[in-house]
Amino acid sequence: MGNLFYLEEHGLIKALAKRTGIYGLPSEIVTAKITASGLDFLEDDGGVGAILKTITIKFDPEDLRKLIEARIESSPLKPEEKSSILKTIKQLPAEGLKELSKKLIGLGLDHAQDVPQLLQTCSDLFS
Repeated sequence: MGNLFYLEEHGLIKALAKRTGIYGLPSEIVTAKITASGLDFLEDDGGVGAILKTITIKFDPEDLRKLIEARIESSPLKPEEKSSILKTIKQLPAEGLKELSKKLIGLGLDHAQDVPQLLQTCSDLFS
């Protein structure tokens, strides 16, 4: 019975009928019905709830291109190297830019140990 009350508290089941005990508090659940959250919980992949709670971030290709170009401009590369790379980036189709972005994110994740310092830097900028 305790497990049923626990599942109800978490919204995984709905108690359709309860019997009350002393002091008017519910003492047992007579019937129960599983909720959508309960079904999602039982699914290996999290069910529809996992899909609905997914956050999708979309970048406008031109905004992404500008972001990458700005980083190249501020890099310590030689002017002729910058020029060559910038020319290539300006000519990239959207799909090429998407692949480049994936690779850049991968490189960033390879340096995950630097994330605390990066977060501190960002925090300092906005405080």
